[in-house]
Amino acid sequence: MNPEYSQLLIDIQKKSNITVKNTRDLKFLKEEIESLTHKVIGFNTLRRIFGFLESRTPSVTTLNTLANFLGFASFSGYQHHKLNYEEWYFQQSLNRIIINEEITKKDFDLINYGLLNQHNFVYLAYFIVYFIEKKDLKSVVSIFRDVNFNRASGTQLHKFSQIISVRLSVISEEDALEVYEACIPIDSFREYVALPYINYYHLHLRYKKVLDMIKDYSANSSDLLFVECMEFYILFYIQNKTELVAPIKPKEFNEFYSVLKGRYYGCCVLSEGKVKSGLKKEILFECKNNKVSHFLEEIVPALLVVQDYNFLTLLFENYYEDIFEFGVWSSSTTQSIYLVALAWLNCEKNELKIARKNLEFVQISRVEISYEKYIRLFYQFILLQLTFKEEDKKANKLASSELKSLVSETKFSKFQEISSSYLL
Repeated sequence: MNPEYSQLLIDIQKKSNITVKNTRDLKFLKEEIESLTHKVIGFNTLRRIFGFLESRTPSVTTLNTLANFLGFASFSGYQHHKLNYEEWYFQQSLNRIIINEEITKKDFDLINYGLLNQHNFVYLAYFIVYFIEKKDLKSVVSIFRDVNFNRASGTQLHKFSQIISVRLSVISEEDALEVYEACIPIDSFREYVALPYINYYHLHLRYKKVLDMIKDYSANSSDLLFVECMEFYILFYIQNKTELVAPIKPKEFNEFYSVLKGRYYGCCVLSEGKVKSGLKKEILFECKNNKVSHFLEEIVPALLVVQDYNFLTLLFENYYEDIFEFGVWSSSTTQSIYLVALAWLNCEKNELKIARKNLEFVQISRVEISYEKYIRLFYQFILLQLTFKEEDKKANKLASSELKSLVSETKFSKFQEISSSYLL
């Protein structure tokens, strides 16, 4: 293969996450390219390009289609900007901007071309953190106004959000809120920083102030529903309020992301105290129309709180394979939630050894940081119930101590109430 095209093929394999080792891989790659570009590319054409058939110079149409897959308008556009696309060159370019202490229009063009490579979103996040630490709000605001974030995939989006949000969570509250106040009015900041990262550790403190800002500046119904759900969590888990009314379902609900839909239904479960027939029908209907592993991410914890064994069992029986989904960015988080739930179901069936095995498989250290303490609360709550049934006073006391410590950190006092009957 001509070196002129070899980098193109490397970049295509990177973007698709398909390493081409055989013709079977090429079939998957063909489907991926055609799905994204809405253009047909011949299987034999791909076989020639990747060296499985005698090679010949690819046509301009073929090269353009491959460049389109990477996000470029044409192969010539790819050639012109491919250095920006490469990760090391992109990092070097960002470092030059830092040295020059100024971001120009030409720099924004370079950044936007570089972001055609999904992996460069991580480097951009650290670049933004640099300006946050310098308290250069003008540059932070200009980045969120002038950079095109629309190409971010789910994985890169959450990495990007986490890097910036974690930094904002550890600097002084005054400095953090100054950044939020300046940037929340910008759609890209709300969508790619403020909304994806839920700060459960500061849910009742600075993050509550961030939620108030989102409510003030956003007219987006999905944003507002998210804020209402999180405010419900504050009232339920932290302030331990009773007889709460769940948020009202917006007209645009069917268009919302599956996790947000599930969060809404999680609030409904907590509000009802148990799953009544009407709510059960709605949730089962939504399971047929959403990505189940994401949709149930907030419903299952709510079912653990209200201890609805029958409905949780029904969900696991019907959707077990969909629930335990592997290979996606959030799989460690969702698997941890569902393993904790599975442990409780086995605990209720007095399958105590299996329940303990379920908990041993939970890898909380691999959970997204934003969910870690939230999931730890449920883990310790179920572990407390398991040690209670095992009549292991020492382990029960330790689980109780760990749960109290988490409650002290997060202020999720609801767990103190619901765990009181499982103490030895």
